[in-house]
Amino acid sequence: MNHLLSIREMFMRRHNERKGISLKGVAMAKNLELYYYPECPYCQRVLRAIKANGYEGITLKNIHEDFEADETLVRVGGKHQVPCLFVDGYPMYESLDIIDWLAREFA
Repeated sequence: MNHLLSIREMFMRRHNERKGISLKGVAMAKNLELYYYPECPYCQRVLRAIKANGYEGITLKNIHEDFEADETLVRVGGKHQVPCLFVDGYPMYESLDIIDWLAREFA
């Protein structure tokens, strides 16, 4: 399913580029949520990349301040690990993987 989604997104990006529509800084995914806590150095790495690159549309969920977010992270993601980027409800872990994915998605 992710493979089909990426092909669709690639097609839409090319289509929009041909029409002169710039999508730089805008992700094609509908819902991006980053679960983090401020003291985590790996979370800070992702947060710095988001800020430095001007990525918009990412909801930040601090699991130390939001008990519901903490529960959701474990219930949906299956583990208590941050940073975790939920892309349309599917979890992605590891700070460098998240940063690489965001760079490709927002390109």
